[in-house]
Amino acid sequence: MKKTFTILFLTFFSFLLNAYAQDSTVQYIGPGAILHKVVKPSVPWNISILEFDLTNPYISIETEVAHDKLGNGLEKPTSMALRNDSPGHTVLGAINGDYFGISAPTNPYTFLSNSQIKDEEYVFGRTHQRSSFGYDINKKPFVEILNFSGTVTASNGNSLDIFGVNRERGTNQLLVYNKYFSPTTLTNEFGTEIRLNSIDPVLINVPIRFIAEAKENSIGSMAINGKYVLSGNEAAATFLNSNISIGDTVTLFLGSEPERGRLAGLMGGGPRMIIDGQIPDNFDGFEGFGGTHTGSRHPRTAVGFGADSTKLYLLVVDGRQSSLSVGMTIKELAEYMKSIGCTDAVNLDGGGSSVLVARNQIISSPSDPGGERSVGNALIVISSALQGALSILHISPPAPRIFLYQQMSFTVQGTDDNYNPVHLNSSLIQWQLSKQSLGTITSAGNFTAASTADSGYVIVRYQNLADSVFIVVKGVKDIELKPKQAVTDNTRIVVFKATVFDTDNIVQNINPVQLQWALSDSSVGTLDVLGQFKGKKQGTTKVYVSFMNAADTAEVRVEIGQGKNVIDSLENLEGWNYELENLDSASLRLSSLYSSIGNFSFQIDYSFVYQPNIYNWIYIKNDIPTFGLPDSMYLDVRSDGRFHRLFFDLEDAMGVSYRLNTNKFATDSTGFETLKARIPSSTNVVFPLALKKIAIAFGNGGTAGQNYFGTIYIDNLMISYPPTTIDVKSANPSPEQFTLYQNYPNPFNPTTNIRFVINGEDNISLTVFDIFGQKVETLINGRLSRGVHEVKFNAAGYASGIYFYRLITGASSETKKLVVMK
Repeated sequence: MKKTFTILFLTFFSFLLNAYAQDSTVQYIGPGAILHKVVKPSVPWNISILEFDLTNPYISIETEVAHDKLGNGLEKPTSMALRNDSPGHTVLGAINGDYFGISAPTNPYTFLSNSQIKDEEYVFGRTHQRSSFGYDINKKPFVEILNFSGTVTASNGNSLDIFGVNRERGTNQLLVYNKYFSPTTLTNEFGTEIRLNSIDPVLINVPIRFIAEAKENSIGSMAINGKYVLSGNEAAATFLNSNISIGDTVTLFLGSEPERGRLAGLMGGGPRMIIDGQIPDNFDGFEGFGGTHTGSRHPRTAVGFGADSTKLYLLVVDGRQSSLSVGMTIKELAEYMKSIGCTDAVNLDGGGSSVLVARNQIISSPSDPGGERSVGNALIVISSALQGALSILHISPPAPRIFLYQQMSFTVQGTDDNYNPVHLNSSLIQWQLSKQSLGTITSAGNFTAASTADSGYVIVRYQNLADSVFIVVKGVKDIELKPKQAVTDNTRIVVFKATVFDTDNIVQNINPVQLQWALSDSSVGTLDVLGQFKGKKQGTTKVYVSFMNAADTAEVRVEIGQGKNVIDSLENLEGWNYELENLDSASLRLSSLYSSIGNFSFQIDYSFVYQPNIYNWIYIKNDIPTFGLPDSMYLDVRSDGRFHRLFFDLEDAMGVSYRLNTNKFATDSTGFETLKARIPSSTNVVFPLALKKIAIAFGNGGTAGQNYFGTIYIDNLMISYPPTTIDVKSANPSPEQFTLYQNYPNPFNPTTNIRFVINGEDNISLTVFDIFGQKVETLINGRLSRGVHEVKFNAAGYASGIYFYRLITGASSETKKLVVMK
């Protein structure tokens, strides 16, 4: 019988998690078991959730302790899962558990922070103020502060309270040790110890009868031998000596407070995040946890369940990975757990310990540099369903969306009805597409998308079974060209970048040679196949780019400046204003008292009380565009004798701000001095630049609490240009210049002309290539004389599309694009 599933069994598929992390996914991993992957890119959060139906008869919960011993070293949750995995006892999922003694992994007393119950026995029993997650023998879960409570009753009816299980023995205390402790009790000689052999099964909250088989007084460190040992000091030792002899029947009650009946498992944690559907108002100090732990975003692990206690949720949110997931606060985690249906939930150990495992694969992304961390214990969920026959096929990825021309690998896995994996013979797997217009798929499942948008199905067949997934080949939604406006001269290259968005509004990486570039006026400059523009003469041209059905436009101006030019003589205050920072008072006005050019300058009066480590600023603001590509900015300043520092704040065409430091302090009070600042020449700067403000940090005498005041004057705001910038009088190069011209006509059918200039006799080659870099035709391969040459290219035998032609000489090479359109 054919079964088709579009909800996929993920745990076998690392590819799915990597390729489809932008979407939330759901996968069945066992009977009554679902793995959810949720991604919230706006935060970002990367969340892994295991959901279990506790009413399913195959599902059970277990706790596990590292290496089955306290203080026997830490262990990774994947290791704990693997060693508990066997036929009929399949570990479907696991998460890290309680806080643990990471700095002392061989100390059994500090190995765990809170109590643990495993298989109806205490691994560690104590009292504490933190909540734990637990469940009874009927799989009914709970979250609450659950303390150990125990007594021993001798055959004569006398009894004594037990302080704990596998804890360090203190004065007058009675302890119980069992197989989860060290080989011996590790106690000193100041006490009495009795080894017990159980008559009844060892259970929680049920009286258990034992026979006293051995007794030691004032020796210590009694061998446990996989049984139970009573260990008492002083008053407790007196009780043991007075009331219990070898061969006596002794009754232990190892219970809980509050009493919760037959408990099957208990896992410590904290704090409790949801209590009967309510989230506490404030977690700072709650259950003893501080605000740094609860109020900061960290990787987190949690367990919770719904109102009817039939749905169990294990959750890990990754953190400390800024591009993947930043983690959650306890409040955020509580709100998220509630949003998925939890009415009760508790936080477990987090940070680098957080990990979620499904079917023996790590699904979350641990934050430690080395990956998964070894921990003290773990919570695991088991399926008792046995392996069955192949009945279901599962394709990965389950909901593929792929862009034009891109490739993707599909895989298929087989399972039985309970999602246990079944091996497939690869030679019998058959792949096909529902229609050829989607693209192509190989016998190995390697898919290549077509050149046009479409949708359909990828189908896999294996013997009498089949599965299919709906696939979307996404088209182009938009293309965005940046910068929108740029300025250059005839020496600096402007690189235009085109960003292509698919129909999901996702940016796609497109090979630049697949883009169509053009200029509205090619006499102003040249534009190559990579979007690199170089000016030839002053003027303005549009830059066009297109891909498929999308197009965008930008503008570039070639402005060639020379020498030093005044951009504002500061003869009037029109367009100028100012702001103050840490100044008591200041003013800006026009002055005829001093000037370095014209009749006026700007007079700046200031006053402030100096405080250490505080700078006192005035920002003189305007928005003055600059012409061309200046390399320096100047300002004349007359000081009042103090050491003042001046800066120019500029903004480029992309809105990026730059603060320019002037070359010296303004100190001269006898006349104007010119301060200079270099304009950055980095290719990251996109011209034109605009001056936004002149920032002045006033000097002081360095005496705290002293009032400083004075007056400075500024004048003659100028820019200069590099001496190598020379206007190009003609767009036509002389025979001294190596030049490859754009072919004409272009686009063409079937012939076009290619013209070029070489500056000396040389061996040259002129070759045409397709968009994949394969040589189509060699037009010239030989020695030519200096001068202008022209050759015709006939594309009658070639398909429509984009091609490139490359001219190579002994010292130079250049490539341009041509378009065959039939």
